[in-house]
Amino acid sequence: MGRAGVRADAPVWINVTCSAPTDTAIQVAFQPLDQFDIPCGSETSATRNQVNLRSPRTLTLAVTAPPSVTWSVRVQQ
Repeated sequence: MGRAGVRADAPVWINVTCSAPTDTAIQVAFQPLDQFDIPCGSETSATRNQVNLRSPRTLTLAVTAPPSVTWSVRVQQ
């Protein structure tokens, strides 16, 4: 779990990559805004999500994944 203070004047990008020995999904929670499932498989997949904020706030990022999944998350503003 991690926290980030974000501004309202620019979009927030959430970039997720993952791979797994069998098809599965990981859950990425970006609270208090949203959470979403990302599919993972034997080929590395990349997903990019954009969030636009109306006011500055502190966001909490958490990833739930099986131990066999290799994943990375990058939050950028």
